[in-house]
Amino acid sequence: MISALSSDSVTTLIDLLQLQVNKRPYKTLYTFLRSGETEENSLTFIDFEQKVKSIAVQLQTRTKPGDRVLLMFSPGLDYIAAFFGCLYSGTIAVPSYPLGNRRRDGSKLSALLQDCTPSVVLTKSRDQASISSVIKESELLVSDHPQILSVDDFHNSQIDDWQTPELTSDSLAFLQYTSGSTGSPKGVMVSHGNLLTNLLSIQNKMGLTPDDIEVSWLPPYHDMGLIGGLLIPVFTGMHTVLMEPVVFLQKPYRWLKAISDYQATATAAPNFAYQLCIDRITDEQLTELNLSRWRVALSGAEPVRYQTITDFCHKFSAAGFKPETFYPAYGMAEATLIVSGGDWRQVSIPAELDAKALAANQLIPAQDDKESITFVGCGFADTGHEIRIVNPETAQPCSDFCIGEIWVKGPSIAQGYWQKPELSQETFHASLADGDGPWLRTGDLGFQKDNQLFITGRIKDLIVINGRNFYPQDIEQLVTGCHEHLVIDGCAAFSAELPRLDGQGMEEKLVLVQELSRQGVRQGDLAELAGLIRRRVATQVNLVVADIMFIRPMTLPRTSSGKIQHYAARQGYLNATHASVGQVPLFAGATCSGEQIYAVSDSRIASYQNGTKPGAGNADISVIYQWLIRYLSGRYGLDEQQLSPQTAFVDLGMDSAAAVELTVALGEYLDIRVDPVSLWDYPTLGELC
Repeated sequence: MISALSSDSVTTLIDLLQLQVNKRPYKTLYTFLRSGETEENSLTFIDFEQKVKSIAVQLQTRTKPGDRVLLMFSPGLDYIAAFFGCLYSGTIAVPSYPLGNRRRDGSKLSALLQDCTPSVVLTKSRDQASISSVIKESELLVSDHPQILSVDDFHNSQIDDWQTPELTSDSLAFLQYTSGSTGSPKGVMVSHGNLLTNLLSIQNKMGLTPDDIEVSWLPPYHDMGLIGGLLIPVFTGMHTVLMEPVVFLQKPYRWLKAISDYQATATAAPNFAYQLCIDRITDEQLTELNLSRWRVALSGAEPVRYQTITDFCHKFSAAGFKPETFYPAYGMAEATLIVSGGDWRQVSIPAELDAKALAANQLIPAQDDKESITFVGCGFADTGHEIRIVNPETAQPCSDFCIGEIWVKGPSIAQGYWQKPELSQETFHASLADGDGPWLRTGDLGFQKDNQLFITGRIKDLIVINGRNFYPQDIEQLVTGCHEHLVIDGCAAFSAELPRLDGQGMEEKLVLVQELSRQGVRQGDLAELAGLIRRRVATQVNLVVADIMFIRPMTLPRTSSGKIQHYAARQGYLNATHASVGQVPLFAGATCSGEQIYAVSDSRIASYQNGTKPGAGNADISVIYQWLIRYLSGRYGLDEQQLSPQTAFVDLGMDSAAAVELTVALGEYLDIRVDPVSLWDYPTLGELC
């Protein structure tokens, strides 16, 4: 395939963009959809570079090469222009999330600032004041406070002052922070060469050309959203249509409708996004879709579920979706992005294994569907890269069709973690028993069959839910101190496959095993303790605790040095072998079907009094409370008597996606806009009313 890298002059992303500007200056590069439905603005290649240079000029007058620049924008064209502005100025971009709930996000921002010590924060003028306030409230010294600049104030008139920075393929392009919660952040150091190599791999594996069209709602501060959604169109020369993540969560139909309307050929998303489309796109909406040109639907960033693939193919075949369109892949920030992927022209071949044998770490083909687990093949390493399955204890390579840790090497592997040499050495510079190295230890478990990679789990304790990464130690630290009946440092957090709310299959959820003090065993109110824990975790990291098992003191599995054994804690939970005092799961799931559940929120709900909407300003507290009771009882399959003004949303298992769903429905009912953050600021039914 002819690639941007066919030219020897392309060694940085600056070279790449300039090459594309010379080749196709007036071709549309990005289009942004307001509310996921209406074109707000578009940029051609030449317009985009002018915007990039205007930002770079301002940065070059305020920074020196190698300085870090923190990007804090809502998703949109300004984000990617600011990212390239950093590259064009010779600084190191640090993509970050927009500031939402200050109580929840302030500590994360403070930790990020202290780790990367940026000299500048780039944002929009409307967010300058709030960001400045949070930074001043952080633990940083006043002398370390970065400048906060708005790209609204930068103008193209100064672009002739831009100076080409001295960069090589080894120069750092950006830091990709991988921690999704509150603890010590880890910034993966990604060079220009890492990016160009990985982008070439994506292009080759997915068969992308300038004639392709992509639609993406992925957040730009996530590696798949940034590289797969925003950088790949610059590399390939194709057109990309963008929308905000929240508008997809509000109405997944918008994503597929944009794919249909623009006749898009390529997309990427985590597994949960495809599942949302299955659950919430109605048969009526299905008739409006034409997905026949959709060629590559990459699924990655979290475990790819075989059931989701088959259900999606079955439901959307009527709209022209083809089974070979699904493209399961495996990747991680430490490898820049993609590690393995298949042939886009072929259906991925699954592996159906005996469940009981798998529990004993043995791979045996299944003989009985009822006792089987199906794993999705995630393809092969690209040219110049290698994948090995390795015994993590002996560093000996495993034979084919044997479970071990996934090790990777090649030019896409990043440079290490920012300012963390010991951790970088351990993770990025591993050697096999024979001395072969360096290898990246992924911490993920898997096996290879006919050279194809299959992912079975994680050896490290990372928790991945809805495409977001969480470190268990961060969640466990939040639980410490919630109540005197909880043993300090006596909590194990992990994820487990539990039944979905609608009873249709399984999904990854957060579980805690928590030791009680002796007094807590005798006198503790488990429901009250669970409520305290759930509220703390929800408000700090926006994550729902699906189940909490309370156990007796000094029974949590630990190593001889006292470290929590998360794998053993998880197995004890699944096998019910802990010294359990009791469990407090969320409310029982609904008995109606998924379509019935979501129909409550997807319709424009009429008033439950007099059959009409009250409209803006015409609903008193009792009307709103009545609506919430009816909505939540239908949504979660509950008796209305189970709900009260004291009922907390997190106790219902309401995560960020469900919060968006509820606030959209409530906003439609009241004819106002209700911010999803409201459910964290006002966490019970009574407070929200």
